[in-house]
Amino acid sequence: MLEPGSWTDVLIEQIEQKRRIAPGERFPDCFERVIDAVAANRELLDGAPAALLHGDPAHPNGFLADGRVGLLDWEIAHVGDPARELHRARRQLLESQYFDVADELETVLFDAYREAAGSLPDGFEQRREIYEAVGYLGRAGFFSKWAPDDDRPAEEIADAVAAELERRLSVIR
Repeated sequence: MLEPGSWTDVLIEQIEQKRRIAPGERFPDCFERVIDAVAANRELLDGAPAALLHGDPAHPNGFLADGRVGLLDWEIAHVGDPARELHRARRQLLESQYFDVADELETVLFDAYREAAGSLPDGFEQRREIYEAVGYLGRAGFFSKWAPDDDRPAEEIADAVAAELERRLSVIR
């Protein structure tokens, strides 16, 4: 059963859930700082349209059959802002710690979305910075899970993550 609530409250609860499973020892305040930024933008977020969202549109959850794309693994589905889901899809499908997203790939993704939906979600650009900060918790909060796979020294990586988190938060305050 769906429980009613504001989109801001739903998003904060999702961040809290992520905090509960994250090692988070390297950047212990990252979740609270992002929650504060989300809460400070309640008026912008609560005005977002609502739709049923998959919640994890990553490669392992997708399939192609008869020329149509489908998604598996719906256990974190929720009602929320379709703009967040598109930002998340862009991040999960196109971004990598090893290379920058090619503009052409982003253009193809957004053009395909427009073709299927008629336009990008309302508020897509206005809420971009908030959703990029929320999405970055996957890097900052789970640092110890992925940083050992990076060839750079841990302190150098940590400095870069801290700087990027600060940059993302500074543009939404």
